[in-house]
Amino acid sequence: MSAPAPRPRGRFAAFFEICGAWALAVAWPIFQGSTSSPEGFTQIDLTRVDLVFFLLATMVAGPVLLWLLELIVTAVRPSFGVTLHALILGGLFALVAWQAAHFLHHSLLTTLSLLAGTVALTAVWLRFAYIRNVTSLLSFAFPVVLIAFLLTAPARAVWLPAKPLPTMAATADGAPVVVLLLDEFPLAGIESAPDRIDRRNFPNFGRLASPSDWYSNARSNADVTINALPALLTGKAPTKPHPPAVRDYPENLFTLLGATGYRLDVSEKVTDLCPTSLCPSRGNTRQRVSRALINGLEFGNPLPSVIETRIVEALRPTDDVFTPPPGEDLRSFVDSIDPKPGTLSFGHVLLPHIPWIYLPDGSDYLGPIAPGILPEKVAGDDHWDSRRPLVDVSFQQAMLQAAFVDRELGRMIRTMKRAGTWDQTLFVVAADHGASFQAGGTRRYLTAENSGWITPVPLFVKFPGQRVGRKVKATAESVDLLPTMLASLGLDIPSDLDGVRLDQPITDQRRTPALSSRLGRITLREAGVRKRFLAAVRYRNRSFPTGSLWDLGRLPELIGRQTRRIPGIRPVAAEYDAPWPVAEPIPIPGRLPAQVSGSLTAGKPGESLAFSLNGRIVATSRTWQQDGRSRFSVILPPDAFREGPNRVKAFRIGRSRSAKAGDAKPVAPNDTR
Repeated sequence: MSAPAPRPRGRFAAFFEICGAWALAVAWPIFQGSTSSPEGFTQIDLTRVDLVFFLLATMVAGPVLLWLLELIVTAVRPSFGVTLHALILGGLFALVAWQAAHFLHHSLLTTLSLLAGTVALTAVWLRFAYIRNVTSLLSFAFPVVLIAFLLTAPARAVWLPAKPLPTMAATADGAPVVVLLLDEFPLAGIESAPDRIDRRNFPNFGRLASPSDWYSNARSNADVTINALPALLTGKAPTKPHPPAVRDYPENLFTLLGATGYRLDVSEKVTDLCPTSLCPSRGNTRQRVSRALINGLEFGNPLPSVIETRIVEALRPTDDVFTPPPGEDLRSFVDSIDPKPGTLSFGHVLLPHIPWIYLPDGSDYLGPIAPGILPEKVAGDDHWDSRRPLVDVSFQQAMLQAAFVDRELGRMIRTMKRAGTWDQTLFVVAADHGASFQAGGTRRYLTAENSGWITPVPLFVKFPGQRVGRKVKATAESVDLLPTMLASLGLDIPSDLDGVRLDQPITDQRRTPALSSRLGRITLREAGVRKRFLAAVRYRNRSFPTGSLWDLGRLPELIGRQTRRIPGIRPVAAEYDAPWPVAEPIPIPGRLPAQVSGSLTAGKPGESLAFSLNGRIVATSRTWQQDGRSRFSVILPPDAFREGPNRVKAFRIGRSRSAKAGDAKPVAPNDTR
């Protein structure tokens, strides 16, 4: 006995079935992707109105279009309408199965599985009444998915009522305040020795230390921005990854200064700690909703790439509003500084944060980003390769990018001095957290082993009227910054802060902090952190033992010399990755081909190589073993390039080399004058 043929669904019954299937197959993955990090919404300043439009675009627009199509077909021929309804449901539920199999990373296989699943599920729906009854019950997936999304922390921070903002006595003529907040900046990277800044490569950090208080044992309270940044701006130790929004942190640097009448010029692209009444939202509703959809599609991967890519590219023109290139972001912030009494200029820039693409002069370059990082993540974090020469290449990239930050720091200081406000300005340079460069370890997540890289961060405070600096060796923490700034401006300090004033005597024994890590809460002893920090400084200086950021191969006497004048130098047979060994200086406008990589036809791991550009040695590096070959990678200084074709060559140096350091004419790419 054959099963009864399915009859057309009622109009609204069909709509709710489609909504339920769509919620599971498309909306939920997009929701997961858009909130994959707790700052998923706060970094684009999503408002309640934006959230409504996001929900309409994600949960309603698709089902309505499919339903209208089904209504039209059903009006023409009801039996075709039933088949189309079955195809819609079959395709959506096949999409759920396809997402589960997406780990195969095989486009043809996953596409075929999606098509086969659609046909099979359509046939099953048409054949069995029981299956049709089940899909009717799945209509309830729509409200379930909606409620589950609204209860996630990022969405909750948008639609829940905000807490009252603080009120304080007006002091609109207070000292100018300028804050440069850097991201993913380990203090060990700029120290040539413990408590000594590498003034050769970071001259402006060195100059800043002279008239400022440099807290040479400053510690971050967390290893990720969503916890570390609120600690800096609220004076409260992070407890759990709340969305970094003003609704959760109503008392922070922006609201407290704004309550006194300070005018705010804030560039902050990650959190939503500054309310729209003080800091207007970036972009418009269409741009903010588009950015949320891009996040959801790129991180949730609900659709086959051929469809997803088209949608993302259509939305992409809005992207730069929220994620400008970090180099442009830093330059724009420096250009916008107008230090006047009663003004806060605040810039949080994602530098020297990965990706490392900037050279000390600010030009960006082409090449593999962070070659020392393994392609797969471990416990959700980047993991370093165990081969140190490979990790050193990434560390060199990070330090060259930090030298670009140093250059812009010098420009900031000169701007304030030219404006005549340097003396009376409260100027702060800080970092939210560090990053580890231990071969074989994690890059970002805090452990006891990498604590010397992650928790020690740069912290400089030049107080209003200060002309003579101090090197403060007692332990300071991120939570200490806000009370210190408020005290220096003569403002009241909230009584419930975890931080203490750094302008008063502090002791190393005041607390043993329990820090926030993505791997869980971790308690560190200050003595252990200092020991591992010293190890990080030694690691840094072993990577650049000659002091030059261009000399990973430890051949300083060769930098700047013509190859024809170096005894014992021998060219190496090498296979270069594109575009080398001959390249134009700017194959893409604004980008240098400054990274040279390749492999030797014969060689051994760990040997030093010198690299010439147009006949002059400009950089050195060391090799590592990979896939049975000796690989190399080196960064070339930007001022060594010339117009027209540039040629690079790799060289070995014999044991009997007689190069003299006095003959060298070194390239000076780090000149920040």
